[in-house]
Order: sequence, then C-alpha cells, then structure tokens
Amino acid sequence: MRRPLAWLVLCVALSNALDEVGERGFLLVATSTTLERLWTYEARAKTGQIDRYDDLGPVLRDICRTSFRARLIVGTGKEAAKAERVLPCDSISVAPLEVEEHRRLTDIELRFFKVDAILKGLDYAFSGGTLYIDNDVAIRRSGVDDLFAMFDAMRKEKKAVGLQTSHICLPKNHKTKIPKSFCERNGGVMFLGDAGKAREILERWSEEIRAHPSKDGHDQVSLRTVLFDFRDDLYDLHPVVQRRGTSADPCKRVDTSKGPTLPHLWHDHHLGRLKYARRRKAQGTICGFVP
Repeated sequence: MRRPLAWLVLCVALSNALDEVGERGFLLVATSTTLERLWTYEARAKTGQIDRYDDLGPVLRDICRTSFRARLIVGTGKEAAKAERVLPCDSISVAPLEVEEHRRLTDIELRFFKVDAILKGLDYAFSGGTLYIDNDVAIRRSGVDDLFAMFDAMRKEKKAVGLQTSHICLPKNHKTKIPKSFCERNGGVMFLGDAGKAREILERWSEEIRAHPSKDGHDQVSLRTVLFDFRDDLYDLHPVVQRRGTSADPCKRVDTSKGPTLPHLWHDHHLGRLKYARRRKAQGTICGFVP
C-alpha cells in the first residue's frame, strides 16, 4: 500500500504547486487584414490548399497541439464573432478591443493597434503569466513547457516582464536620449509575469508611441524609451527563447543549463518558413517546428 500512497502524496504536491503558480497561457492580437487571411486559409484548407500568407492560422494550430490556452484580441465584436467560427480548437478564446469599424490601417496605426490590443489582453491575463507572441511565430511544440518555464526564472529574479535583446543593439536611425548601452528589445515576444506592472508599462508605451512615433513605423524606439524607465522590472530572456528573422537557423542549438537546446520559437513569416523548409527539403516538420 505504500506505493499508491506515495503516488497520492506526489499528485497532491504537484496540484498544490500548480495552484501556487497559476495558469499560464498565450496572448495574440489580430487586425482585420490578418483575420481575412485566416478566413481565406480555412476556406482553402477544405480543398487541401495552403495559404502561404496566413501567419495566424499556423500559430493557432501550434497552440492547439499544446496543453495551454490562448486569448486572441481583435478589433471589433463583429470580427470576434467571425473569428470564433474558424478557430482550430476550443482552447482559444476571442475578445474585441471595441474599436470603431476601421479602414485599412497605416504602418504606424498598426503599431498603435498592437500595443492597445496587448493592453486589452491584460484584462484576461493568466494568473501564472501571459506570453504575448506575434502572429509570425512558430512554436516548437515539444519545448513549450520549457518555454513557459521562463516565468519561473523571472519570478526567481523578481522581474515583471521578460523580453529578448534585439540582434542589433541600436539601429542607426533609432537613436534617442537613452544611453547607447541600453539595447532595444524585441516586442514580438513578451513574457508578462506581473499583470499590474505590465499594464503600467503598456500604458506608458501606448502614450509614448503616439507622442514620439518613429519615422520607419517601428515600435522598438518607443518601447526602448519606456523599458529604460522600467529597467529594474525587466528580465532579459535567454537566446534559446527564439530564432528571429529570415537568416535565422531554427535548427541551430543554443547552449543552456540542460545542454545544447533547439530554440523554442521560430520568428519568421509563414512564407519565409515554408521557403526555408523547401530549401532544406524537409517533409512535415523541421527540427520540431511545423513551418
């Protein structure tokens, strides 16, 4: 009888640990254009075709193959109702930002929408941590538990948000009064551990990006300004979190405490990932990713 009792004690301990940590999950946002591509894909999928320009569909299907839930923030109630009809699984819920019916957004307006939608997503924050990812990200499904374990490292260091340093510390046309030694961070993957502090940062970011929009329409300049003021709350993510860009190799392992490890996320557009897989003559998956 000792063995069943030991298992019972272990299960209770694991359950208590999970309750203490809280649920963790994904956060995504989608514009009307992104949703149109998703709807187009779903229509073509019935005939076996693939919409190479649909970024959202592949990442949603990745999430559906994990044990984690996701929130998807869209522009309007009408878009939310339409999105719910084509979601690939029940673990994804949709909520509207409640903006007015809008025209096609300019590049900078798209950035405004992204920041405001992430801020809206904090209304539905997961108690154990909310992981925001851009649409053009593939998830290595077998590594998703290690991905979310980044929240544990953040808690240990008492940090509220986690972002990865950009591969170029400070592009020439992105210079501001912030010290050059403080690099830009990539806002396409954000670990939002403390929802209250994350809300402060997002609110400031929403104000800053409108007050001082960058000439090239990117959001990293305003994000860097805000993060500098919140640098004591900032956790720099390990390089294993993501491989980013068209030249990034998703099969290149990164040194970690567990040894050489494949990246958890592959940050490139669906079309770029398909081209990479075709060059590598990959069938089905490539280094654990579905391109």
